Amino acid sequence: MRDEKWLNAFVRLIALLERAGNALGTMSFIWATVVVLDGLSGELRHDFWFAPP
Repeated sequence: MRDEKWLNAFVRLIALLERAGNALGTMSFIWATVVVLDGLSGELRHDFWFAPP
């Protein structure tokens, strides 16, 4: 019984670390995308934003 409680605690810890890692990866992906697109939007000309008819 004692070994089972230790194993459950270990599995919960690993699951928590996985969730934290996924959240960090998602936040860094979104941050990098915003940074890249923000830098790119300054480089584009104004008429690029409108599609030609």
